[in-house]
Amino acid sequence: MKKYFILLAYLVISMTVSAQTVRVKAVVDERTELLSAVFRTVGAEEYRNNTLKKYTSELDSYLLEFKQDTLIRYARQIRKSNGIAFDAIMSYAVHLEITDSIRFISQYKPGTIDERWNPEMEQHFLDLLNEFYIKTNFHNFYTSHANFYTEAEYRFQDVLKDVDYEWFPEFFGVKSDGSFSVIISLLNRGNYGPSILNADGSKKVYSINGVYRTDSLEIPIFGKGLEPIIIHEFTHSFTNHLVNLYTDQLIKKGKKFFKPVQSIMAQQAYGTVQTMLYEIMVRSCVIQYYKDHDSSMVQKYLTDELSNGFLWIKELYGLLNVYDNNRAQYATLEQFMPEIVKLQKSLSPRKLKREYEKQCGAFVGLSIRDGSDEVPYDTVKITVTFAQPMNIGTYGISYGKKGESFFPKFLEQSGWDPETKTKFTATMVLEPGKSYSLCFPGQFFLTKTGFPVEGILYLDFNTAKK
Repeated sequence: MKKYFILLAYLVISMTVSAQTVRVKAVVDERTELLSAVFRTVGAEEYRNNTLKKYTSELDSYLLEFKQDTLIRYARQIRKSNGIAFDAIMSYAVHLEITDSIRFISQYKPGTIDERWNPEMEQHFLDLLNEFYIKTNFHNFYTSHANFYTEAEYRFQDVLKDVDYEWFPEFFGVKSDGSFSVIISLLNRGNYGPSILNADGSKKVYSINGVYRTDSLEIPIFGKGLEPIIIHEFTHSFTNHLVNLYTDQLIKKGKKFFKPVQSIMAQQAYGTVQTMLYEIMVRSCVIQYYKDHDSSMVQKYLTDELSNGFLWIKELYGLLNVYDNNRAQYATLEQFMPEIVKLQKSLSPRKLKREYEKQCGAFVGLSIRDGSDEVPYDTVKITVTFAQPMNIGTYGISYGKKGESFFPKFLEQSGWDPETKTKFTATMVLEPGKSYSLCFPGQFFLTKTGFPVEGILYLDFNTAKK
């Protein structure tokens, strides 16, 4: 970020906490484990992460007799009637404290946790949660896994050391109480970024992160690739309320942006226009973070987000550069939001979609025709041809329409034609008289400029009998 050392900038900086004094530790939190366990028992897919098989098996057994508990039935009801799912659950969790009982934190104000909750639901859920907590003796389950949690926490610490926590209040121009909390959630299938608004207007922000890899002992493994996710989730705390303030002005054109990419958004569990608006704001700001910390990543992230269906990400990122270069005029991003509204209204979703599609790759064909019979068995090569030179460092093959049981065995002899860069060949081991089903998802193949191939190439075939 370009720093303009004028009085206003000093005022903004004075509200931040020095990067050297910020001490962030990742923890497994009883509140989020409890809420995740409740909604896992409800059957909520977003809380049914089975990466830690032993841990989840123990939890499921522990709560088995409570599957029809009053709390579970109520949670199932409000999930259906009010959409209490995904981040609405984690937002509720961080507004709790567990002492001799479960209660709301002092900063809690009825009806402010999330728009999907209302005060009556919040209180009734809390009453039932307390009963459930006592009946199940969940605290006993939690403390019995303390050593496991401690090891997970220890392994996460390396991910946190290079995050610039000072950047957030400085870029957004808001106060931070210096509390950047990272929670490891062992049951989540997603990542969330809730926040708590303090009485003085400052924020306590969270990054709640799931577990997706383990070692042979089923201890979580966390890699450097988590850093962008943590930055992403923290950013939600600084931008979601800005979208809420201007939803009435953003929603009409937002619907037009949402329609042509609805299927892409659904694949990312973004089912509403509002969620898409939250996400494009977050993602454009995350790219601003990398502009200031590793500019070599900017173009990659812009291309990735275009591929994710955020059609005006480049235009929004460019406008945020104007904000960043004019902090004397715009002390906060909130003051700049009318300019973002103007930009969105000026853009054509159809035009941007066409421009994006022109940059995407295209399949030409396969060496084996879809629906073929009498395909030779034993060792068989299959070649995919593309319309333009490709990034030969990327490729992927997945299950076809018939599912995993029809997927062929592949040898490691896969690769690209180094001259044309338009042909990818893989080697299959096929059995006689058998049906096979596979596909080549376009998102796994990138052009030389980094854009994915449009669509999915499916292939079903039968091998010849002996």
